[in-house]
Amino acid sequence: MAGSGGSWALGALLLFAVIPFTLLRIMPVNHQLLAPGRDAQAPETELLLRRWGHLHADRTGLSGLAFLVQRTAIACRP
Repeated sequence: MAGSGGSWALGALLLFAVIPFTLLRIMPVNHQLLAPGRDAQAPETELLLRRWGHLHADRTGLSGLAFLVQRTAIACRP
């Protein structure tokens, strides 16, 4: 593991960042979507679903970036 500098730490930080991102950004949208009495046909519901999709894509990108950083750290080790 030595020799890859801060790549390991950066990759770990990026991967860990998925947890607070999920808790702080995605879960409130989930709660709104799953609220009792939510009208599935309401325009607001569609907007929430689109927002959830974008947030999920961001979270997936964050995980992918963490993977690439870790993969680079592995490839660059002596």
